[in-house]
Amino acid sequence: MAGVRMKRGDRDRLEMHDADKVYVQTRALAYLCRISRDDSRMKNEAVELLQWIAGNDLQGIFETTFSLLSPARRRAMEAHRYWEDGAERDEDFYQWTIAKAYGQMGRERRQRVWRAIDRECSFLEDLAGLAEESVIARNFQEFGAAFGLCEIEVEVLRFLFMAEHWEDFGKFFVNELESTKLSQRGLLARILGVSRADLDRAFSGRLNALKLVTGGYRLEVAEEVQEAVLLHDGKSLSERYFRTVRAASVPLSQFQVPLATVEHMTSLLRAPGERPVHILLYGAPGTGKTSFARALVEAAGMTALEAVQPRGDESGSKRLAIHTACVWAQGNPEHVVVADDADGVLNTAGGFFLQGEVRDKGWLNQLMEEPGLRVVWIVNRVEEVDEAVRRRFAFSLCFGRLSRAQRVRQWAGVLAAHGAEALLGDGEVESLVRRFDVSTGVVDMAVAQSLRVAGGGANGGDDGREAFRSALTRSLAAHMVLRENGRRLAPPQGSGEGYSLEGLSIAGDLAGTMRSLKAFDGWLRADGSGRRRNCNLLFYGPPGTGKSALARHVAESLDRELLEKRLSDILDPYVGMTERNIAAAFAEAEDTGAVLVFDEADSLLFSRGRARRSWEVNQVNEFLTSMERFRGILICTTNAFDDLDAASLRRFGYKIGFRTLAPEGSLSFYGRLLASLAATPLPPSGEARLRRMEGLTPGDFKVVRDRFDLLVETDGEACCHDALLDALEEELAARRRTGAGRILGF
Repeated sequence: MAGVRMKRGDRDRLEMHDADKVYVQTRALAYLCRISRDDSRMKNEAVELLQWIAGNDLQGIFETTFSLLSPARRRAMEAHRYWEDGAERDEDFYQWTIAKAYGQMGRERRQRVWRAIDRECSFLEDLAGLAEESVIARNFQEFGAAFGLCEIEVEVLRFLFMAEHWEDFGKFFVNELESTKLSQRGLLARILGVSRADLDRAFSGRLNALKLVTGGYRLEVAEEVQEAVLLHDGKSLSERYFRTVRAASVPLSQFQVPLATVEHMTSLLRAPGERPVHILLYGAPGTGKTSFARALVEAAGMTALEAVQPRGDESGSKRLAIHTACVWAQGNPEHVVVADDADGVLNTAGGFFLQGEVRDKGWLNQLMEEPGLRVVWIVNRVEEVDEAVRRRFAFSLCFGRLSRAQRVRQWAGVLAAHGAEALLGDGEVESLVRRFDVSTGVVDMAVAQSLRVAGGGANGGDDGREAFRSALTRSLAAHMVLRENGRRLAPPQGSGEGYSLEGLSIAGDLAGTMRSLKAFDGWLRADGSGRRRNCNLLFYGPPGTGKSALARHVAESLDRELLEKRLSDILDPYVGMTERNIAAAFAEAEDTGAVLVFDEADSLLFSRGRARRSWEVNQVNEFLTSMERFRGILICTTNAFDDLDAASLRRFGYKIGFRTLAPEGSLSFYGRLLASLAATPLPPSGEARLRRMEGLTPGDFKVVRDRFDLLVETDGEACCHDALLDALEEELAARRRTGAGRILGF
């Protein structure tokens, strides 16, 4: 406290001191004594630090120091300008005099000066109780315990922290002594009162592994440490890095994991002994890995400690959280750490563009060897997990994308867990599953919150159930928009209003193909051998002839989901990533049982003879290999049949060609899509005019329908057939001007 010199026993003024400042002053005095008590000189900056420690009152130290000089030396000092008549005895006067006099003394008299310093700073002893209340002192003690740090490691962090946050402290130890330079580690060891060897071990241990100390030229304490130590909200440090999960929201029985596998995993977690147990759950986001991990730990009769990230996605935050939870769990054999979203920690084998938070395999390997530790790790990708890390997992389980039937069962489990199964019928659940492809955790949250909003749903009768359904739909729709970063998704696209095979101009036995597809679908559902067998179809022909619509119709008729992949989903600018995306698309379709559709497949299956770069050949090779290994139904569509690689044609068991519509087909599509827009039937003259239009496609009728439908609905007046026919002729003319009217592949 500026201008106030506390005397021993002056209890009335204790409340005027800040606990943190007293704590730092006490530490600063101890550090200063270690490096200055035996030195023959004292710098002005050291005296300035003493002045801050002593409460800005150097009078007592000055009097003692000056009195210990010989008369001749006192007279010599009095000749200095600082001693001229009228000169102000300010801070500079005291600092210069004490430092100058100290340097002219022998060892015995210097020790007497230090005894005077001890007396002037003895008020800190009276404030020892206040210093113990320091938030900084408490948090450093808790921080060290949370991360399993030794006392020297804590002392290093404490010193660097005080040098960063207290100007007077840092002015001497950092600016003057430069003790935080890497080259001054010997001096830092003296300040901290430890050996150089012990200090080196501290820096090469957890301080480095956990990146608690950063900096190149100068050492600095990591921002994560600063945040934790400055925390004043009363929350313990352990709460910042992990939370206890005592009950799973989704029963283990609702997951599509064999009972024998579940029993094996719970046995691993419960097994006694000091051997560490690490289990890896991996797979695409939204497949229920986190919910399964919580249910697994609960089934094992243990408590889950779930690592959290207090600073979002910043580098090192997840590592600190996992490490803290592991230190805590080691003291209790009933605890299992759940390390969710651990890709950045486990993926240590990636290149520059795939770096995670952590590239230090040594720290990770050491953590995974800690005796008695039990951790369930959760990641989305395993491609960059190093082999040295993989071999440390006692068990691993892959979570593929859930099929629609599996999602329906998981919905049923969530509703049952919340006692809400009576609020939705089977058809409603099926409809929600089709509309919202979300994870089990999202469903659980939406159901729980919707029940709160609706007051329990069932308690409110029909109105309560309707309120629940409305709230649930809103929650899920909002999550879908959030997942797409604010972009609203169109509803799942079916084969289209008015769609029918009637009228299509198709080359090939479409009826026979549909019978074969249904037979293959039945075999897929019944066969449990895992045999590699596929049904690959190629739909080719001009744009707008109905290829994509027929693909959607196939999926609907087989009651399977449609997994549609476009070039934007597959192509990637980095070498090897396009091939990986191709393989991932086939794997996802196989996991979910979806009908896999590749639009514009000629861009992925073009003739390798035209390839100019090796990676272009690699893409085609990857696609062909995936086709052969695929177990499921694949449909590829193309407008450029002649550009396809010859080897790919042999891999399509069914090739369906699409032509522009014949006259009867044009009449059929006109009747289904356009006739209702007019007030009267199509007259014979209009029919004749329509028959003369060569090259129409189903897409042309859809374009014209979309163009006039809104006008009819808005104006309330029907169109005339001439306007509709004019619009069809305009579509034909536009296509002919661009050269798109040429029929390909026939």
